[in-house]
Amino acid sequence: MRERNLSINIRVTENEKSNICSKAKRSGLSLSEYIRKCALGQSVRLAPNKHLKQAYQLVCQMNDSRLDKIKELLLNACYGDDG
Repeated sequence: MRERNLSINIRVTENEKSNICSKAKRSGLSLSEYIRKCALGQSVRLAPNKHLKQAYQLVCQMNDSRLDKIKELLLNACYGDDG
């Protein structure tokens, strides 16, 4: 694991901080990880909605091949096209 022992300080408005913190929370990342990914041009996705994730898990428990397309669509909705 990399040792991160350097810091970068930036100044933001109260509104900017609120927006950045909100986006980090919705993505499921810490504020530092969210800002690092954004600054380095890495993609940041929203964390799956808990209800959507539960629906996917329930459908996966059903052993019916007719549900395969629904499983695929729910997986894409939760995690994006690349799973």
